[in-house]
Amino acid sequence: MVGETNQMSEKKLTLYRENFLSERSSGDSLYIEISSDELVCMVKGVNSSELEAFELFSLESKTNSWSDIFFNLDTNSEILTRSFKEVKVFFNFPEAMLIPEDKFSISAAEDYLTMVFGDTDKHDIKYELLSPKTGIFQVYRLPKVIHQWLVKHFILYQPHHIYASILNKIFNKDPEVGFYMKVECFEKEFIVVLFINGKLQLIQSFAYLVQEDLLYHVMNILQQFEQTNIASHLEISGMVNTDSEIFLNLSKLFTETSLENIGQGASIFNHSDHPLHYFTPLYKLTI
Repeated sequence: MVGETNQMSEKKLTLYRENFLSERSSGDSLYIEISSDELVCMVKGVNSSELEAFELFSLESKTNSWSDIFFNLDTNSEILTRSFKEVKVFFNFPEAMLIPEDKFSISAAEDYLTMVFGDTDKHDIKYELLSPKTGIFQVYRLPKVIHQWLVKHFILYQPHHIYASILNKIFNKDPEVGFYMKVECFEKEFIVVLFINGKLQLIQSFAYLVQEDLLYHVMNILQQFEQTNIASHLEISGMVNTDSEIFLNLSKLFTETSLENIGQGASIFNHSDHPLHYFTPLYKLTI
């Protein structure tokens, strides 16, 4: 684990496969997750099909310009200076919404986003169709400076919103019957997804300062959707302490509580001081 602190970003965690720093391969794949508070880089090896490198930066975007943050990242990252066969970027910004396919158009997406989040000329609008059987478009916007930085580094990259990645994985395995809530925790925010009897009810990001906030928001959602007399399952992963009283109290709210398994091909995280479920939301973006 490495920590390097400055006023723009902090390198919170780095994990590298043996010899990664001394070897170069242009056939590897890069996966980036970026929000207002963090940027994560993950490299999947062309030969091993496993993660070869992992870097997590904590960002101070509220007090620094994105241009300054990116300059700092370029200086401190061992990954961003390399070339890759493919680059996938998952944006984790809350200015996102779902639109039925029969209601979708680029102008409609812009109108809906403006109505909900306000007018702006400093953002780009992007969209993607979820799993075809859903008939749902994911639309979202992100600061133009972020797109410009990515194009400068990678020319061609595949943009996605993290909501789309989460939902596609649920839809592709068929949502559970009953009351199913999925919670993915990051350093300063968490994402809640709610299905009732296989139908999507909610996907939303919440900022939090302490993990008591997580309990508060989950209880509030349960109250809004009147979860009574129905089997309920909470699936949780990410940066949550499973030995804490907060986790115990969360578990009491549901019939069943489980930790999402990180899966195979993630042996690089065995070298971290953190439990494996801390990395599940990030690792799942690469599979």
